[in-house]
Amino acid sequence: MRKLENMLEHRLNKDQSVPYPDFDSMWERIEHDTTASVHARMSSGSQNRGRNWSKIAAVASVSVLLAAAPVYAAVHYNWDSMLREKGGVQAALAQNLGQKLDQSVTKDGVTLKLHTAIVDENRTIILFTLDVGQRQDSETWRVNEMTLKGTEGKSSSGSYNYLNWDEKNQIYNGYFESEWTPKQGTVNVQLVTDTIQAYSVQSLDLPLDIHSTETQSFPIGQEGMRSIEVKPFTQGQEKMLISSAIIFDQPEAKEWAYPNIVGYKNGTLINSLNGSTFGQPGAKGEYTTQQYFKAEDVSSGKLTYKLQYMKKEQDVEGPLAFDLQLSK
Repeated sequence: MRKLENMLEHRLNKDQSVPYPDFDSMWERIEHDTTASVHARMSSGSQNRGRNWSKIAAVASVSVLLAAAPVYAAVHYNWDSMLREKGGVQAALAQNLGQKLDQSVTKDGVTLKLHTAIVDENRTIILFTLDVGQRQDSETWRVNEMTLKGTEGKSSSGSYNYLNWDEKNQIYNGYFESEWTPKQGTVNVQLVTDTIQAYSVQSLDLPLDIHSTETQSFPIGQEGMRSIEVKPFTQGQEKMLISSAIIFDQPEAKEWAYPNIVGYKNGTLINSLNGSTFGQPGAKGEYTTQQYFKAEDVSSGKLTYKLQYMKKEQDVEGPLAFDLQLSK
């Protein structure tokens, strides 16, 4: 079950490597400019140094506070596991280099809340949480088509979002990332998401004969899937290939069903090997998979097989929109 959830999360929340500026250097420049300003004022009026020192110190303190005020980071949430491959973003959050948003929308018992925006020359990142209330262990949630829209209504390009379940706080932590950045210092935009959806992990018994070389057909009749054809192949002494093709009555269900075959040996899950492929289109529009298993895992013992897939459980219809003022 967890394997299918991980596969769904990977496909729905595709990540990629993104370059980020040196946030440490940015912070150092802020500190340098503040210090230089204080020294300049001190040297220009040495005879009034004693009288003006308290004013200068107060002004410097206020300047630092003003610089920090609009970039308060979301310290109440642990983003580390979600951002483990984004060191630049973590460094920015650690130094409060983020813009506080603090906006939320609730619909059908589900709350989407924006916390912090980080905008630089390359990217715009927005950290958010998704509170779905009482979540079932088999559920996986998805935020669909989250985009930034300018005042002229044009959507941003190169956008995606990622969700990570926080077991301790019973909430989803997420981030939205886009190649869009403001052309000037501050701009008004909308962050819009089309729908929020919930899926659950389901399974169906497959009376599969792994030792037969014939194509085996089984009816499904679930989640828009009509039937499945399965054919095992022996790959030398070490591997077994299970090739399958699924016919969908509802082609749109291909976007979320992600069917795959799982095996159990004496009640223990058998993991497929690296190199397995899922969702390749067949000649007649079938959803095809090629799954590799260790031959020793499927050659003896009490073996059972299931078709595992995702079922759509809930739709929170949008659009859900946030009016934002973002600044570099």
